[in-house]
Amino acid sequence: MSTEDTQGGQSKATFPQSDSPRQHWQQLEDNTPQQPVFFQHYQFCAVLMIMAFLGALSMQLSLSIGPDDCDNDNFFEVIGGVALWISVIGIPINGVIFLKSLLDSEINSWRVFLWSIAHAAVLFFLLLFFIDAIAQDMFCGSDGPHYDIGAGF
Repeated sequence: MSTEDTQGGQSKATFPQSDSPRQHWQQLEDNTPQQPVFFQHYQFCAVLMIMAFLGALSMQLSLSIGPDDCDNDNFFEVIGGVALWISVIGIPINGVIFLKSLLDSEINSWRVFLWSIAHAAVLFFLLLFFIDAIAQDMFCGSDGPHYDIGAGF
């Protein structure tokens, strides 16, 4: 079963002959593009950085609208603190992911390292900018230093 090509005069087989359809299907399966990796490290770091920023911002909002005493834990401070500390827990997780990427040739270790450093840098700058809101409960009541810390009583 061949057809005549009008331009070149060459005959082509309409259906290429193969030994079995199984080989043809195997060949099609081998040519399919690889599925994308489900876990993308940069997305993980971006989510952690956004959580840290929104958490610190929420804690600052809580400090601004809350009362000026030591018991000003409101909804914004609690949610902000949880989001910020989840992001802080991401730092050792990034370290483990980086060490794993050194052993895996398919993962770009340099990119994992840069995103991990970016995540740590964002947390450092958020600590600098929002230190008052983050550390507000640290020196409240009898749980921290007072004005009479050097008085001896």
